Amino acid sequence: MTIVDYGTEYAGETRLDAITGFLAEMQAALKPTGSLLAVDIFGLTMWDDDDGGIGQNFRAIAPLVDIVSPMIYPSHFYPGALGFDIPNNHPYDVILNSLKHGAEMVPEGADKLRPWLQDFSYGEGIEYGDAEVADQIRAAKDYGANGWMLWSAANEYHEGALAPE
Repeated sequence: MTIVDYGTEYAGETRLDAITGFLAEMQAALKPTGSLLAVDIFGLTMWDDDDGGIGQNFRAIAPLVDIVSPMIYPSHFYPGALGFDIPNNHPYDVILNSLKHGAEMVPEGADKLRPWLQDFSYGEGIEYGDAEVADQIRAAKDYGANGWMLWSAANEYHEGALAPE
């Protein structure tokens, strides 16, 4: 252990300071190239004013990037959240209400939202299939999101949810 190198000594910077400082530097470097800077954040940050202990704060991050992709997975909200006994059973409402709330928190970030949506079953509540995935997509569209993306750790997607309208 006497030869272990842990890198630069901790400078007292918070996680949020580190993340926002990095994003500001990246945006300054990328802006002249015409490239866009996008970030993923936890979906709960759309409802939280602090950084969740991990440095993710929507209010602080949104002004520094071009696209914000909150991972709004209904299965990851705790029972009773957003007024639902089991938020996982309300895919449309969880997505729409989260996007709307995020837009209220950071009005200048409202048009930057491109959410990750849940295409998997997890935890308490209903199994996810075509209808539940389609409900989330509809919610993102009804909100006017800047697109949307689907996540499945198993890389298995409900193609019926992607059928033309």
